[in-house]
Amino acid sequence: MIERGKSVLLTLLVMTSLLQSYLLAFQSGDYESIREGEYISTEIVGTQEKAEQLVYPSRIAIHREGDRHTVLFPGHYFYKVIMEELQNRQFDGLRISTRSAGQLKRMINVSDGIEIRFTDELPLSLIRHSLPVNPGILTELDRIGTIWITDIDGRPGVYLIGEDYNDAYEVLRTDLDGETVTQLVGLGDYQKPYLVSTTGFLYPAEPVKMYRYVYPIERLSVGNMENMLFPDPGITRNWESGDGTQIYSDGKRGMEVESRTQWMRFSDPLASTGQPFDPETDMAGAVQYVNRHGGWNGTFSLERIRLLDDTSAPQFTFRQWLPSHPENFPILHPDDEPFGTIVVLMEGDTVTEYERSLLMVQNEQADLSEVVLPGGEALKQKINASGLILRLEAVIPAYRPRIMTDTIEFVPIWAGVLNDGTMVELN
Repeated sequence: MIERGKSVLLTLLVMTSLLQSYLLAFQSGDYESIREGEYISTEIVGTQEKAEQLVYPSRIAIHREGDRHTVLFPGHYFYKVIMEELQNRQFDGLRISTRSAGQLKRMINVSDGIEIRFTDELPLSLIRHSLPVNPGILTELDRIGTIWITDIDGRPGVYLIGEDYNDAYEVLRTDLDGETVTQLVGLGDYQKPYLVSTTGFLYPAEPVKMYRYVYPIERLSVGNMENMLFPDPGITRNWESGDGTQIYSDGKRGMEVESRTQWMRFSDPLASTGQPFDPETDMAGAVQYVNRHGGWNGTFSLERIRLLDDTSAPQFTFRQWLPSHPENFPILHPDDEPFGTIVVLMEGDTVTEYERSLLMVQNEQADLSEVVLPGGEALKQKINASGLILRLEAVIPAYRPRIMTDTIEFVPIWAGVLNDGTMVELN
């Protein structure tokens, strides 16, 4: 009886072994590609942000009658006062404005009011993170780049203005009162004066004192990025190109890291889904991707969105700002030393391209020295010599990074914001 039991057990073991061998030999070798969310992610590295924290104006201009103007940048106390006041108000209903582009421009230049500017035009659903507008029945709106708030016969006039001032909307109802508008406009009396150029943009009437900073460098390791970006880092292969760029690939996805600048480019090709652009959903997806793949590690804002297809494939560009008391100013890198932007391309709900620097500014006291940027007539001559005056929307202070072995130097410069939303250094 015992011998018979042993025979049955042996037969079962043999049959099980044969079945396993059959499955191994004949099962399909085609594997589903593992997309983000289908595998356990590695430990999150870097600081986290929420989408709404990354949408804010690049500057606020305050205009007074008598050709008096000034400009506030993020981080300034009065900038915060104005934005907090507006975010606690209600703005209900929109209608298409009957004012022409010329009328709007003239009203801004000669009237008391607050001009809130974004670097580029953005969808209203994202602008609402800065100004809580309920559009009402008017839902098909063009992108907004400017918010203009003024006092019209004792009541506030609030305008949302698109590209070239041709597309403009007026808020129908608001609990913002004329007295509050007057108080906010009065904050400009305490700031340095700005002049209006012949083409309508503002520039400082006086020299601007800034600081040159030198910060120690921290690095996101290539190994960490490899673990975060590839579903199975164990199968990636790497090699070095002729220019020293390190290349990593698992046969489908690819990552390039420039050796000197530590600029990283990652691609995960995907056939276009044709899924329509959804500003809030796609923005949240892009921000969450950065949160999980290196973090922000600095002060950033949404600068622009470009659709690579007519209605889909949004490319988000986020700009880093350097805190420089009492305000923050954008970091504008030269082509040969990329630093200070994060670029994310979405297709459907998947990130297919991702670019960023692996270098980070250490959160330590920097070495600093005072620098004075020219204003007034000297700056006007610089603007005229640039050959860009017909394309300029603004002239603002900025920082150019200079990457060294263990430090990053930030040099104050004048930057021009062009009418397509891009920024260039005024040489």
